[in-house]
Amino acid sequence: MDREAGHIIVMWTDILLSDGFLEISPNANLGLEVCNKSATGARIFFHKGRQQIAKVAHDPAYDVFVKWALEYVELRVPRFYEHKSFGDPYGADYITFTRMERLYELTAVEGQTYCDWYERIINRARNGEALADMTDDDPFGLLSTFVALHRLAVQSTAQPGTFVRGFDLSKPTNLMARILDGERTLVYSDPLN
Repeated sequence: MDREAGHIIVMWTDILLSDGFLEISPNANLGLEVCNKSATGARIFFHKGRQQIAKVAHDPAYDVFVKWALEYVELRVPRFYEHKSFGDPYGADYITFTRMERLYELTAVEGQTYCDWYERIINRARNGEALADMTDDDPFGLLSTFVALHRLAVQSTAQPGTFVRGFDLSKPTNLMARILDGERTLVYSDPLN
């Protein structure tokens, strides 16, 4: 990481900490039901009063996802409040800053139900049925988002110079739950890699 990228990380960290965010170290248990399981070394911050998460990372594929999600807020994606990127996406100095709603991990039942649903729709697609026509089997209301993400991933991986190497809609770990008035709504949180 170059000096400028390091300066940007320190600047955003200072801004977040002075604004009441708490940094969540990887695998730390602070009793907040918020954890940092980032595989990319992202720095994760949590503001309990606002129920917001902030992420400072080097993750060009996440940048593609967030920018896309900001254009398609009607789909089942997180609510992003702020997103910036700095530096060359091809370089080690590339940094993204994202502030978003706080989401929750799926329950075991939600995860298994999602996996079962995923297998059913993939099998139906293999048998020639169009994904968009499978509205009769959509337990979480995710089908339109699934179709749109599939389209985004195919387009992104096909374009030269893209930062998306692939996507994974099969794993329930790429989804999280929004809880509002006791209702849990599943959203795709990080499906591109």
